[in-house]
Amino acid sequence: MTIIQKYVMLVCLLCAAHLSAQIDPWVSFRADTLGFSTDTRLKEISGLVHSRHNPNLFWVHNDSGDDPKIYALSSTMNIEREFLLDKAQHIDWEDMAGGNYEGKPYLFIGDIGDNAARRTSIAVYQVEEPLVIASNEQARLSATPIELIYPDGPRDAEALLFDERTKELIIVTKRDAEARVYAISLKSINFKGQNQLQFIGTLKLEPLALDIPPMRRYLHYITAADQHSNGQVIIKNYYRTWLYENEALLPLKEVLITQKPIQLPYFLEQQGEAIAFDIDGMGYYTTSECADDGTTHVPQPLVYYRPN
Repeated sequence: MTIIQKYVMLVCLLCAAHLSAQIDPWVSFRADTLGFSTDTRLKEISGLVHSRHNPNLFWVHNDSGDDPKIYALSSTMNIEREFLLDKAQHIDWEDMAGGNYEGKPYLFIGDIGDNAARRTSIAVYQVEEPLVIASNEQARLSATPIELIYPDGPRDAEALLFDERTKELIIVTKRDAEARVYAISLKSINFKGQNQLQFIGTLKLEPLALDIPPMRRYLHYITAADQHSNGQVIIKNYYRTWLYENEALLPLKEVLITQKPIQLPYFLEQQGEAIAFDIDGMGYYTTSECADDGTTHVPQPLVYYRPN
């Protein structure tokens, strides 16, 4: 761990103590390490979703350098089953979302990364969530590609949401001065051509007084997001997590651009790009890539945060 990482870790600990003293119900919380990504197939976990269809399982995928695969994962980070997606490409998979659509549970995998902002289009793959039977044999799933373009030119993004109420896919960008929110309704999708996203607005994020310069500089570098059926949204960057409570059950795209979220506890990870709610919406999970280049495998923990 570098000096700057140690310093940021100290700041994160201080901030977590500061937050836990002020946030209700997070007056007191616990952060439990459930397991480590020791399986070398889990090189760069970037997408994480708690399965609604398979009790106690998660869905994950790698960032880059992998085939178009998703993995069913136990809470101890053991791979229960590997699935290859037909009709899918793996360019820069950054996030995944889950939810019910037309009476069935679906996963949406976001091939939305674009560090240099050069891609003429991006993609989200829609997959019906399968029941998982533990096996060492690879299974196959049929993916439906959704090709997307931005109305204002290519952008990098690492956060994907699915609003079950409005049936919209929502993307939050990473490398803009202020994270931008885009949306599109599944009901309007042309599955045989490009579909233009709609720009909705920008996030309203504010740093803490304790934040050092790197934490301020990368405030809007949103690396992951998740939504819960109770209307809540959680997002993160490399240093922070935030919660949108949304008790009025407003459309998620509206919540993101109009509300100031609550900062939640988060301990610095190597390169944290994955977050997911638990089933009851009271806690959340985070994990990190094992290595940015996908070559050096340093197992990373799955951490569960929950109020006491």
